[in-house]
Amino acid sequence: MRFTIRRAALTGALGLISSQAAQAQDGTFDPAWPVEGRNMYTSDASAIDEGTSVAVRSDGTVVLGGNCQRNDPDLDAGICLRWLHPNGVPLGNGFGGYRKTVLADYQDHFPGNPQIAVHGLAVQRDDRLVLASAEFNGGLIESRVVRLKRAGEFEALADGAYYRRVLFQPGIDPAVMSDLVGEVVIAPDGKIVVAGSTSCRSTTACMSTDSDIGVARFNADMTPDTGFGSDGAQTIYVDLGGANYDTARAVAVQRDGKIVVAGTARTAVMDPATSSGVLARLNPDGGLDASFGDGGKVVISPGLQIRGNAAVPPWVSRGDIKTISEVYAVAIDRRGRILVTGTVFSTWGFSYQFVARFTSAGMLDNSFSNDNGENGILFVDLGELPANPQTSTGLGLILQGDEKILVYGSTLTSHATPNTSVWTMSRLLPSGNSDPSFSTGAYGGYSPPQGPSMTTLNDARGAIIAHGGLILVGRAYDKGASDASYFGVAKLRLDAIFKDGFDSPQ
Repeated sequence: MRFTIRRAALTGALGLISSQAAQAQDGTFDPAWPVEGRNMYTSDASAIDEGTSVAVRSDGTVVLGGNCQRNDPDLDAGICLRWLHPNGVPLGNGFGGYRKTVLADYQDHFPGNPQIAVHGLAVQRDDRLVLASAEFNGGLIESRVVRLKRAGEFEALADGAYYRRVLFQPGIDPAVMSDLVGEVVIAPDGKIVVAGSTSCRSTTACMSTDSDIGVARFNADMTPDTGFGSDGAQTIYVDLGGANYDTARAVAVQRDGKIVVAGTARTAVMDPATSSGVLARLNPDGGLDASFGDGGKVVISPGLQIRGNAAVPPWVSRGDIKTISEVYAVAIDRRGRILVTGTVFSTWGFSYQFVARFTSAGMLDNSFSNDNGENGILFVDLGELPANPQTSTGLGLILQGDEKILVYGSTLTSHATPNTSVWTMSRLLPSGNSDPSFSTGAYGGYSPPQGPSMTTLNDARGAIIAHGGLILVGRAYDKGASDASYFGVAKLRLDAIFKDGFDSPQ
């Protein structure tokens, strides 16, 4: 059953809040969130911490996930989690709200080098937390899926193990494999899906040492889903030539169980100028979906040029753009269209945020356009930044219920000054134009106005719509004397009435 809220019925309510709305523009800091809408947290006075992910449990608790490195000779790096009340006030847990995996705790349950990086955080229906982590050990990368109880303790699985190793090519000896997970999501049916890259480090054990896209699926109890691919995993080969370096950074699952992965294919490993964005879609059984793109894959062609006499953003020179360099995030709207964001790389060494939209069949959606004459692939207008952004990256996107598109990432406000990075947040209308109702000043750092004055690098690594606003998490890196970095968190206002649209399922 569905009901529709008519605009006329809201006229009185809108009149009552009109004066408040004028002062509470979408995209501005929420002053009710400590402190004045932004804050920084650290696990230790000299720690090197970074936030990478954010999720919300059914009781409203906000969970921030990331990496911590304390000033401890016996600890390389570890997993950090922080719990916040719905109003942003930290819950007491461990290190004043952190759950930190110290060396002894980690070695009790996990073999190998305890240098960990968190690459994803998801919440299961029963509020257990699922972490995707990668460990770097002796030139090889081992990725694992770990489950934590509600309070943050590691949970032993049915067989007594504390993790599942991610093996994108399970038929090859794990001792020669490097599997790097990029993201983890919970599918509509409760299964756990991870995507990333896989490569073999042995020319005798493998036919190829190229890097390929890997996808793995686990059941809700963390056992490999043997009905998917080969023993629960599938490899996708893009192979554009040269180094054939393919990797997935993001994954999303459609309502019908099909899996969309997004990433990058390079012909030279260390040269982003040789990159192309890549999309692929798998059927629920793990096979490539032949109805999508070219045999299940779409390559966002390099050599995208600004052509014709169309107006372009003031910070982009016509003819300057060389290639879609990196794709970092993917989302699927309720019409089945697929959106991605990332970086357009410039011939002059600059980079620009972009958003592209594809039809459910994998065709570029040319109805997605803006007043600059762009269609299908659009530059993101970063608004009133203090200087023309010349190095910016779109790191993630979220779709509102009304199909407006929130894009977040980071940019340098001065290309010549590397310590000028700020996080950015923009909103596009479903048509593709910038949303004039969203603050053009939605950018900045995490340090509260009354906080310490630091020269920082800031970025936004994760975001979620919750509690009437948009919660961002990322890194605030002090380039001053302390050389420390912090979990950065901010909350921006969103229109609580319209963010989910007029039509709501009941």
